[in-house]
Amino acid sequence: PEVAGAGAKFFDPRDPLDIANAMEAIADSESLVARLREFGRKNLSRFDFDTEAGRFSENLISAAG
Repeated sequence: PEVAGAGAKFFDPRDPLDIANAMEAIADSESLVARLREFGRKNLSRFDFDTEAGRFSENLISAAG
């Protein structure tokens, strides 16, 4: 949720019925797909590859000591 925000359909990954319901909701609703796509594109602007790659690298170096 902290990354995808409103641009994703969330479900309990341990609940097959919940997974199936989420998949069905997406398959059956063009408006839901359009909304998820719109929010996803807007959300993408929060991220920059070079910045995120640098943060990832810093975390790896920090964890390695």
